[in-house]
Amino acid sequence: MSEAEQLETAALYFDLALSCVMLYLSLVSGYLGVAHFVGARLRKGQVIFITSIFVAFALFATWGSSGFFLVAEYFYRNAESYQYFPTDEWIPAYVIVSVVEALGILVSLIFMRDIRLKAPQADINSEKGKENQRQAA
Repeated sequence: MSEAEQLETAALYFDLALSCVMLYLSLVSGYLGVAHFVGARLRKGQVIFITSIFVAFALFATWGSSGFFLVAEYFYRNAESYQYFPTDEWIPAYVIVSVVEALGILVSLIFMRDIRLKAPQADINSEKGKENQRQAA
């Protein structure tokens, strides 16, 4: 494989990795939107279903993005011009992406839990919510 082909392959894998990151960001923002707007009103079964779908797809996107970053880095480091333009990071990109995305999943789950725990106070349209508003004032 020529150097140009190796660099092109690395660029394609970087593009695939960034596509997986965008998929991950779409999943997280959708889950956070659901948690914020209707999380307090969902039944337990609905929350379990939505959360399990979210975790499965978000982990898949995390696995894909970190794997594509790993392969892209492999092709880039094997190119002959790498010796002239080395990029020896202290922590590789695939490790950083994996850790940040895993923390994002964890924080999203904590957010949903907090919304669910504060459910009776969150609904100001219910009688209990209106009573809580009057007591606070």
